[in-house]
Amino acid sequence: MKRFFLTLLLFINFQHLSWAIEFNKIKKNEKIYGYRDENGNYKWFDEKKDSAFVDEMNCKWTKVSINKEKWDRAITIRNANICALLKLGFDTMKVLKDVQLLNENSILFTHFSKLENFQDYIFSWKTAFNSYNFKYSARKSSKIPKTNLSLKFYLQKANTTNAAALGLVKRNTFRHLFEFGSEILKKLEIKINRLSKENYLNNYMHLNNAIEMLTISSSDNTKSVNKF
Repeated sequence: MKRFFLTLLLFINFQHLSWAIEFNKIKKNEKIYGYRDENGNYKWFDEKKDSAFVDEMNCKWTKVSINKEKWDRAITIRNANICALLKLGFDTMKVLKDVQLLNENSILFTHFSKLENFQDYIFSWKTAFNSYNFKYSARKSSKIPKTNLSLKFYLQKANTTNAAALGLVKRNTFRHLFEFGSEILKKLEIKINRLSKENYLNNYMHLNNAIEMLTISSSDNTKSVNKF
């Protein structure tokens, strides 16, 4: 059952992985209308522009984003977090419901997913360092099978209380420190060059790790299919 959902998830996510490869080809003004339904499912409708609508199945959809870049990043990170939680053994239907997108207006939107009912997941995770408040207030999962990645959870992040933010980091401490240090240097460079606050807050670490997670999972599923 889990293998089926993983395969389906990876298939759906193919277009979001292609965004990472074709990022520079996307027109800055191109928009996509992404919605969430009452059950926590996400979908985009090119022909819809309303803040909310009811489809032919009497299901209500509420707009989440009109920005293609942000939508693709957020969906890629969400799919990778779902994939990671499934590999850690959590229930498929519960994970699909609990891993949600954050508010588009939040600077965390393109960096993390929101983990609903987080107590059901992080109770056995180790305490980890939170660079936002310089305290050991984060939680880190065990190593995700066949990867060098772990999930990291932050209840508070970037001035957001109860953020319940979930993202992927390198499992190896030194590799994680290296990727974290690289992001700090990147932000300092952007600040020195007096670029916009949005550019200053851009963080590609979790997005890159999400793409790595999905790529590994896609490779594993391809190998499994080829065995039959």
